[in-house]
Amino acid sequence: MKKPPAFQRERHGEIQRPALQHKPAAAARIFRPRRAHPLLNRHVAESRRTVQVQKFVSLGATLSLNVLLVASEALPLAKSGGLGDMVSAYAAALRDAGVDVSILMPAYPEALERALDVAPVARMTGLPGGDARLLRARMPDTGVTVLLLQMDHLFAREGLYRDPQGRDYLDNLTRFASLAAAAHAYRARRA
Repeated sequence: MKKPPAFQRERHGEIQRPALQHKPAAAARIFRPRRAHPLLNRHVAESRRTVQVQKFVSLGATLSLNVLLVASEALPLAKSGGLGDMVSAYAAALRDAGVDVSILMPAYPEALERALDVAPVARMTGLPGGDARLLRARMPDTGVTVLLLQMDHLFAREGLYRDPQGRDYLDNLTRFASLAAAAHAYRARRA
């Protein structure tokens, strides 16, 4: 009886492996990642960026960029890990580069206490978690604009993601689906 080719057989101290089937070169290329030198990749990216910038300069156009960062936390308003640090630092760096940047995040009670110049902007209906208020404020340390999604029934809790016993909130999916839907509705309204 012949053994399946997946098994290896030992004969006279040597391991015999089944013969590999030939694959067409095109199919083999699809599944093999190409590895290029990191300096080459950076050079290609820089040259593409230079060409794009030169096109805008040659047309005499100025490019204004509006960025909305959507996150569940941003330092110093709310933080549980590295995400809060990264979002705040990234927003400040974009603002320093001349980009109009805003952060959209949940209106946790501590975020409402720490934010500056909090003012209502809009009422949002039809979100997965129900109706909400959108508040505009500023970050206390950098002055970056922050939009706070106020849904007290979802976000006015002790922890950001977990209850005091360390269990995930059962409605985390609804909470952050509401945040994503609010981001989409806000951008669609501003477009």
